[in-house]
Amino acid sequence: MKKIHYITVIFIVFLTITAMLTACEKESTLTAQPTSPSSSSDFQPENRMVTERLILQNYITASPSLVISPDGQRAAYLSSYLNDEYIVIDGVESKLNHSVKPNSLVFSPNSQRLAYVTYEGSKYFVVADGIESGPYRYGMLDRGPPNPQFSPDSQHLVYVADRNRVILDGVEEKHNYDIYEIVSAPVFSPDSQRLAYAARTASTRSVSVNEDHVVVEGESSGVRLVVDGIEGKRYDWIEPDSILFSSDSQRIAFVIGKGNGKCVVADGMEGEEYFAVKYLVFSPDSRHFAYWGQNVEFSMAGGAIDQKNFIVVDGVTHSTPYSLNAIRGFFFTADSQQIVFYTSFSIFIDGTETKLEEHPTTICHIPPALSPNGKRLANVTCRRDESMGKLIGCVVVDGKPGKEYDGGEGHFAIPSVAFSPDSQHVVYPVYENQGKRVFIVVDGAEGRIYDSISNLVFDSPNQLRYNAQKGDSLYLVEETIK
Repeated sequence: MKKIHYITVIFIVFLTITAMLTACEKESTLTAQPTSPSSSSDFQPENRMVTERLILQNYITASPSLVISPDGQRAAYLSSYLNDEYIVIDGVESKLNHSVKPNSLVFSPNSQRLAYVTYEGSKYFVVADGIESGPYRYGMLDRGPPNPQFSPDSQHLVYVADRNRVILDGVEEKHNYDIYEIVSAPVFSPDSQRLAYAARTASTRSVSVNEDHVVVEGESSGVRLVVDGIEGKRYDWIEPDSILFSSDSQRIAFVIGKGNGKCVVADGMEGEEYFAVKYLVFSPDSRHFAYWGQNVEFSMAGGAIDQKNFIVVDGVTHSTPYSLNAIRGFFFTADSQQIVFYTSFSIFIDGTETKLEEHPTTICHIPPALSPNGKRLANVTCRRDESMGKLIGCVVVDGKPGKEYDGGEGHFAIPSVAFSPDSQHVVYPVYENQGKRVFIVVDGAEGRIYDSISNLVFDSPNQLRYNAQKGDSLYLVEETIK
C-alpha cells in the first residue's frame, strides 16, 4: 500500500508541474511581442496599430513616371507598347494621342483631379480632367512647356500658354498680351482667390531725330508683377520663385533687382538694397514679415573681403553675426511670436542658441524640428564610421539621443524628423542598408519594414499615413498611435 501511495504522490506532482509549465507557455504566447521590426503584415509595433491597403500591383514597372495623389489612395503613371503610349489612372489604361511631358502629371490637392502636358514637336497641349486644350507653342530656347497648377482648394487650374498668356480655368486672362514677352509660373494665394505672376514687357521705346537732337519716347523693357489682373510697377527684373502670399492671402512680397543688388518689395514698399536676400517669410497669423539680407565688400581683384548680415523684421533692420551662407532655415513659431533660424550646428529661437550637434563635425544638414507648441526640439545627428565608411545617424529629442541607425556607405539613415500636431509624438523614417530596409519610428518604437516609403503625413495627432513599397506592390499604410 505504501508503494502505491508513493507512486500516486509522484504522479500528482508530475501533473501539477506539467500544468504550471503549460500555463506559463500559454501566457508567454499571449503576451510576447516582437522586439524588432518585421516585414510581416501581422507585425504590430508596440505603440500603434498598422493597416495596409493595396494601391498598385506593378510598382517596379510604373515607378519611373508614377505619381501618387496627396491622400495616398490614387496612382497614375505612363506605359508604352510597341509605338503606342498610354496613361494608367487607378488601374485604367487610356491610349494617348501625343507624348506626355516627363514629370508633368499632377493631382489636385483634394486628389480628385489630374492634369498633365502632352507635346508634338514644338506644340504642346494641356490635359485636365481628361479634356485636352491647345495646341500652344513654346520657343526652342525654353526649357519646355510649363506644368499646370491647381489652386489649394482644387477648384481652379492655371497654366502658361505660348510663353506669354495665362489660362485660368480654360479662359485667358485679359491683358495687353501684345507687349508681354514672357510670363512666369502663376502663384495662387492660400485661399485660392488671388493669382500673381511676373510678366516681362517688350520695349515700347521709339527714337526720332528732331532738328539737332534725338528724341526717345516710351519705356524700355522691364518686368511687372501682375496681381488679380492688375499690373504693378515696372522693375529691371523680379525673381519669379520669390513671389509669396501671406497666410491670410491679403499680403504679398517678392524680390526685385535694384542697382547692382536686390531688394524686397512687401505690401508695395521697397526695402533696402542688399547684395543678397533670402528666406522671405510671413508669420502664421500674417501680421509679421521677415527676411535675411547680406552686404558684401569686394577687393579690387574681385574677392570678398568683408560681409555684413541682417535680419529684417516688419521693416526694422537688425544686425546679426551669423552669415547668410551658414543659415539652413528661417521661420516663425506657430504662435507667430518668435523667430527661429538654424545652422548645421545650432538652432536660435529669438536669439537664444541651442546646440544641435554633439559630434565635432557634421556631415548632414537635416532640418531640426520644433514642436507646434514651441516647447520641444528634435534634430538628427550624423557621424561617419571611419573604419567601415558608413554613415551613422540618430535622433536627439529634448536633448536625449535615441538609437543609432546605420545608413550604409554614403547613405543618410534618417532624412527627416517631425512632431505630431499636438506636439506629443516624434516621428521619423529610417533607411538602413543603403536605403533597402525602410521603416517608421514613432516615439522610439520601430514599425514594419518596407522597400521604400513616401508621403509621410499626420492626419490627426494620433493618426499618420504614408505610401510604402513592398516588392512589386504599393500600399497605403495607416498607423494609429495608442
